[in-house]
Amino acid sequence: MLLSSVSKHKLRLEVVRYLRITDTIDASDLIWKTKLSNIDEYHDITNLILLILDLSKQTLVKLALQPQLYSKLRAINYKFQICCNYYDTIKALNSSLSDCSKYVLNINLINSLKNLDYNLFLQQLNIPNVLKTSIESWLAHGLLDEYICQSQSFDLHLANKPKGNILSSSLINILLYDLSQYLRHEVLNSYNSSQLGCELNFIIYDHYLILSSVNKSVLYKIFQSVTNWLLRFSMKLDKYSYDLKLSSRGFNFLNYNISFFSRSAISTSLFIQPSLQVMRLFVQKNREIIHNLRSSPLKLLIKILSQQIIVLGKFYGFCNVNEVFKTIDHVLFLQLSSLIIERHPRKPRYWIKKHYFPNSQNYYFAGTYYISSWVLIDPNCLDTYYLPKIQWLVSFDI
Repeated sequence: MLLSSVSKHKLRLEVVRYLRITDTIDASDLIWKTKLSNIDEYHDITNLILLILDLSKQTLVKLALQPQLYSKLRAINYKFQICCNYYDTIKALNSSLSDCSKYVLNINLINSLKNLDYNLFLQQLNIPNVLKTSIESWLAHGLLDEYICQSQSFDLHLANKPKGNILSSSLINILLYDLSQYLRHEVLNSYNSSQLGCELNFIIYDHYLILSSVNKSVLYKIFQSVTNWLLRFSMKLDKYSYDLKLSSRGFNFLNYNISFFSRSAISTSLFIQPSLQVMRLFVQKNREIIHNLRSSPLKLLIKILSQQIIVLGKFYGFCNVNEVFKTIDHVLFLQLSSLIIERHPRKPRYWIKKHYFPNSQNYYFAGTYYISSWVLIDPNCLDTYYLPKIQWLVSFDI
């Protein structure tokens, strides 16, 4: 039986009363000790409950901070956009860069955050002491350290949010709001506000900052101001954490390669596709999967590779990826055909083609029918069990 809206509201209030954000988070101490021990003990029901409790408290604090934070961000008088997911970030870039070629300042603060002085940061928070004490305790337990570690994970796509770390993004946004105020005071007020509003765009996605302007000198001054601001919190930028170039030359952001080009004298376009590193890692990951499962049932191999393909399509299907996906499909076919030939060394090529890559078959994938001749199937399954092509995940341009 479905709960009424009143019952759901009462249930939420009961949960909030039970969690009780207080001056201490003693119940969370145990789960953070488990995290820091580098031992995966979440199969223990006690640790799982403590983890859920800790994340719920983080969510409550985040909900308490959001109204004030977002109202401040909306009050900024130049184009400042704070993005909640990677898709919103790419859309914001598309709208800010699609009119003409601009200079782009791309900054990654992840290494700088390692040296953040928590005491100086907490002094900037104008929030109730009960919330500040909880945040101080989380930071002491390693909340931000966990976020940094997960963000730099080799197998984590940069567009993914770190898991088990609900509050970190909001804390970073609070920090970057202070940066926006500093920039407005130090740099932006020296320019004509109406002109600056048209020329400067400031986009934030967690610890990533991207600023674009037709005026290169503005970005130079902003970069110097960002460097000075970081020193206030005992942070600094290394030479690998920033980049300044024309959008027409292309730049990497969130594992996307973004470039601006002119189709004609009056027509321009923004070209977005996966970065070269993403494509190489995808091919290498597939090679490792095929090697590790070379003696396993083909159905298992297809299942795992399908997951890889769908994840790639999720992040890049809306980009300009037709040619890129065709290339990746071809490379994956070569990898798979080598495996099949290795399994049947005495069989001729036409036999392998007939049994594993049949001609002109119908495939139903994601609500659409496709006719293709080079799709890997498992001939031992009664129903058609196949590996979808990456090209099928091309959707639309943003």
